[in-house]
Amino acid sequence: MRLEKTEKDWSNSKSAYQVFIELPYQTNAYQIMSDEKFFVDYCKNFYGSHVCSEYQMDLKRNLVIIVIRKSFSGYEVNIDNVVETVEEPIKLLHNYIYKNTNYSNEYIALHGAVVVCNGKANVLLAPKYTGKTTMAVYLDQCGKEVVSDDCALINVNTMSVLAIDVPFHLREGGLNVLRDGLGLTFEAKPVSADNMDVRYIYEPRCHTKRNISVGQFLFLNRCDKPISVLTRLCQREIFNRLLKAVLIPYKLSQEYICSISKLSQINAYEVNYVDLDFVKGIIENL
Repeated sequence: MRLEKTEKDWSNSKSAYQVFIELPYQTNAYQIMSDEKFFVDYCKNFYGSHVCSEYQMDLKRNLVIIVIRKSFSGYEVNIDNVVETVEEPIKLLHNYIYKNTNYSNEYIALHGAVVVCNGKANVLLAPKYTGKTTMAVYLDQCGKEVVSDDCALINVNTMSVLAIDVPFHLREGGLNVLRDGLGLTFEAKPVSADNMDVRYIYEPRCHTKRNISVGQFLFLNRCDKPISVLTRLCQREIFNRLLKAVLIPYKLSQEYICSISKLSQINAYEVNYVDLDFVKGIIENL
């Protein structure tokens, strides 16, 4: 892998294919250019409706230009005139977007799925590989409105979850649970690149288009015990868990602590569950 500064401005170079990624509420937008159609097709599949062929100038956003080209030793990826030669350009692209994700100060991004029931948003918080997307797809299949499978973006001034129209990304294990274990049938398009795990793109049937007031936080823990357990959390415990549940790193500022403290006043529960229907019942009855 090589990292170097370059004097050549690739933003003026001609590439056969290009798209723009404009993720909701973020301060960055991305222009992806490549001489291989695969990369723009991958972005369209992965980021869904937030990929467009033209960019409308937005003074509130910083446009980051990313050029991907095949080379003798792999792929040359130019990000704002810094060139890196890699074998896995998609992984580099994902990592760069993740590390440079920024929201306005009034938003807190939590690592969780969001499902709507009785007019309120249920925020399902859990670490990676614990079944958030599987749960969100299952509840969507059950007719519940869904907002997202991986990001709960909350406006701390209005205490509402913002609508994010991004497709869900199922892993193979979750797909097998839903199709083989529960007998559900639905379309999910496989997408893979750079030796990364295959993701299955799922377009929700009941994707809400409106912002929803937060009803409760559910800290999910999938367990092997024969019985599922629901435990209400105190405000101090909620505060500590929310600090660990953020999707991106935040500076430990007074404003950030105040935002987490405000969110910790919302009811929250620890959910140790064996089957998906237990969580569904909680959402319907709490």
